[in-house]
Amino acid sequence: MAIGASRPARAGVEIDVRLSLEHPVGTVRDDRPMSDFAGIAPGVGVSAGYRFAFPVLVGAYFLTRFPTKGDCEETVCRGSVASNGYGVMADIAFGPLGPAFPWAGLGVGVENLTVGSEGGGGGMQGEYTYFSLSAHVEGGADFAVSPHVRLGPWLRISAGRYSSTSSECRSNDGGESCEPFVYTGDIEDTAWHAWPGGGVRVLFVLDPPPTRE
Repeated sequence: MAIGASRPARAGVEIDVRLSLEHPVGTVRDDRPMSDFAGIAPGVGVSAGYRFAFPVLVGAYFLTRFPTKGDCEETVCRGSVASNGYGVMADIAFGPLGPAFPWAGLGVGVENLTVGSEGGGGGMQGEYTYFSLSAHVEGGADFAVSPHVRLGPWLRISAGRYSSTSSECRSNDGGESCEPFVYTGDIEDTAWHAWPGGGVRVLFVLDPPPTRE
């Protein structure tokens, strides 16, 4: 999640908070499409970094998604759905161009998708979590609200392959249909998935500390 534009040749810390709307595409594993597990995903993210004077920014990001339930009606995938991501990123600023501060960025990190399971005898509940390395590209344009605050739209697409999974089963009413367990293993039949989307963000541009004469 790149941070965004700043005035050229101005160093300092930048922090952004953003709202997003994404829709997953591709495959989770074993020819199971993302649409089985997750639908449209509102989300929120935050990132922070340092913009150097030339004017490249490097930093870190965190995001969390709240997808709607997918098309699957099976016991193993009809519970709640969540997805998180975090990693490092960089961006470059262009401008300003008129009132706009355009920017473009990329990043790499880790992503997970957690799908709850429910139903069956014994009050069975549990969850399956899939883990992936991911990369993203993004860009947007910011417009000044004040000398230190900017607001603007942005677009992003992130992609990866879920390579490992963990699962947990538990029986909430003392039934014997599900012995409590936690399992972790690699996914053999991996496949590509992506989260295309965008939204709006608020960027806070902090002044650099004063230099001593």
